[in-house]
Amino acid sequence: NTISKIGLGTSVDRLLDGLNEGSFVKVYSGNKEVAKEALIGTGMEVRIMDGNTIKASYTAVVTGDTNGDGKISVTDMLAAKAHILKKSTLTGAVAQAADTSGDTAISITDFLQLKAHILGKSTVSARSAIPASARRQETPAPKAPERVEANETVAVVPTKIVLALPNKKMAVML
Repeated sequence: NTISKIGLGTSVDRLLDGLNEGSFVKVYSGNKEVAKEALIGTGMEVRIMDGNTIKASYTAVVTGDTNGDGKISVTDMLAAKAHILKKSTLTGAVAQAADTSGDTAISITDFLQLKAHILGKSTVSARSAIPASARRQETPAPKAPERVEANETVAVVPTKIVLALPNKKMAVML
């Protein structure tokens, strides 16, 4: 279970103030309770307590924060890049955090959003994954024939990908 839609720079105190029963909630990093003025980071555990008994536990997901510090930095961007290039694999809450577009996949769009945020060109917004029923369906690109005879004519139709970033649109022909 996760708690998503946590904005960058959200303190434990601010998160608890936004909950109905905040006095029964504690935030942990590993086995150590996090100070109220500390930032919520991806991977921290939000526990609903009854005295010393844990009634429920949720993993925090801060959009864009893959290293758990509650901020977006070059480290977060490089983690997304390594995942995209298949040099490492992000899983669980960290993968959800790297998916800044909310489409349930870590892609070049997410990498570019992280980069733009770091460069101050845009801001990554807190979001949760888009349910499968609401996702745009991709149509597969036409495949080129594997073998072409000398007297055959082959037309390969290029595929157009549109990347939408806040206030910008970029088309890439493949």
